[in-house]
Amino acid sequence: MVSPLEWIGQHKPAAVVVGVGGLAVLVGGIGAMASGRPPVEVTDVVAGDVVAVAAGDDAWQVSLLNLETPAECLADEARAFLADALPEGTTVRLEEGLAPARPPGPTAAGVMLDDVLVNAEVARAGLGIAVVDGTDATFYDEVLKAQQEAAAAGRGLYSTESECTPAGRVAAYAEAADDVDARAVVVLAGENLDELEEHRTAITAAAAAGEDLRAFLDGDRDSLPLAAYDDDALRALVADVEAVDERFAAGLTATDERTAEVERILAERAEAARLAAEQAARQAAEEAARQAAAEAARQA
Repeated sequence: MVSPLEWIGQHKPAAVVVGVGGLAVLVGGIGAMASGRPPVEVTDVVAGDVVAVAAGDDAWQVSLLNLETPAECLADEARAFLADALPEGTTVRLEEGLAPARPPGPTAAGVMLDDVLVNAEVARAGLGIAVVDGTDATFYDEVLKAQQEAAAAGRGLYSTESECTPAGRVAAYAEAADDVDARAVVVLAGENLDELEEHRTAITAAAAAGEDLRAFLDGDRDSLPLAAYDDDALRALVADVEAVDERFAAGLTATDERTAEVERILAERAEAARLAAEQAARQAAEEAARQAAAEAARQA
């Protein structure tokens, strides 16, 4: 598994400063800008977007500007990523946003590890999203670009493997339908009414999760994890849920139809067995009567 430090090294943005009209323009990232502020030392990671730092006798907390990480889904993963990237004692540089820094230093900033903007790397791992803090969008574009890269790659908040992300929950719903369909191949081919009833119960239980899932996807769009998804992405997830709903509905219909068919088959067999038994009884009675008549004739 790639560590966060290795991750940052592999995904390090190319920073090229080009002189344009006497101004310094950064190509490929904001990471190479220098504020001239002395470096500080990381003393703790409070959350996925908050670090505690110290400089000399001063200590304070710094929020990673233009980054928001989850409070619940993947919150532990975000904090762990940042803690591994910035272990205690790591020296970083704080790039200020629009708000003037107050002693002992900025409380919201771009956290630079060498020439890498750590704010963006958390988003690139899919563990945070770009936000504008008030009117300060100093690092917003770079964090947003990293967030979009994570979305395209299906990382973190966009992963289909997680049990709490929107994509993960929809994927799990689809997997439940796959399991039901796989069992249907065997159950619908048989003539066991108990298994058919159990199969119907399983479909109903699996489909019930769809109601909760739709309510979840219709939840607070301003909070994570839904805030990580744009309108098109959420509409696509809702469409996926509706497609699974249709699969479950089709499964219930097929099960009910097969149940009715099996009941008819079993009833026909039972009726045929009853008629056969009656026929056998008549034949036995007739044979007994013939034997009795023959015995009576013999004795006479």
